[in-house]
Amino acid sequence: MSIFRFPALVWLGIGILIVSLGIRQSFGIFMMPISDHFQTGREFFSFAIALQNLLFGMFQPFVGMAADKWGSKRIILMGSIAYAVGLYLTSVTTEASVLYFSLGALVGLGLSATSYVIILGAVAKVVPAEHAAKAFGLTTAAGSFGMFAMIPAPS
Repeated sequence: MSIFRFPALVWLGIGILIVSLGIRQSFGIFMMPISDHFQTGREFFSFAIALQNLLFGMFQPFVGMAADKWGSKRIILMGSIAYAVGLYLTSVTTEASVLYFSLGALVGLGLSATSYVIILGAVAKVVPAEHAAKAFGLTTAAGSFGMFAMIPAPS
């Protein structure tokens, strides 16, 4: 089986990983502008990102169990909504403490539902066992590619 003959779900998973992990890795670029905007130190933004990473890991077993119960599609959709709402609230907030909820909790939840745990589980269900290694390799490489592809271009 050629990689070009993988089911559409594999390619959708690749797209989801490129976007979700790519955006996640670009947050460091915004540390100084956000800290300057809210007139806080770097530790304020760093704590929001640390909270995000902590919750990202803590939510993963629960979103995995939920995906087993209700299906990956629903969990990815709900995670995408949490991620988008978190990013939107981060972009429009005028209160610095809201970043703990938006960039920390909502984006952390969204990441746990749109990253490797759920995507690789969905890929495993649609790819024959003899092609699983190829599909998993391509899918995980996509997450790494997203870290490069989603960096904002200089203006």
